[in-house]
Amino acid sequence: MNQEQAIDLIQKGVHKGLNRHILFFSWIFLALLAFQFGYNFFGFGMNSTDGPNQRSNMVVRVDHQTGCQYLESARGGLTPRVDIKGNHLGCTQSMAAEVSGFGGVQTTN
Repeated sequence: MNQEQAIDLIQKGVHKGLNRHILFFSWIFLALLAFQFGYNFFGFGMNSTDGPNQRSNMVVRVDHQTGCQYLESARGGLTPRVDIKGNHLGCTQSMAAEVSGFGGVQTTN
């Protein structure tokens, strides 16, 4: 075997190896793409803050002591969840009177 044949053999081997790796990672990419499509198409992970065709990137958090609901943004900000009249959602009847917008719970003596 001369030098040209050896170089040609090495080039073919490298080319074949690269093709296998490209094919392997292409299949992985397609599998992940199909999984993501199914996840979004069937609405997994959607909550009441999401629209019909897009996610809001908000998560509903519940204070288990009061039952009051809060919205957490993707960056970690937290705000009370209110209805159209400005009432804090999810609070029990006794706690709803005590919750005052962003001021939190008011105590009375």
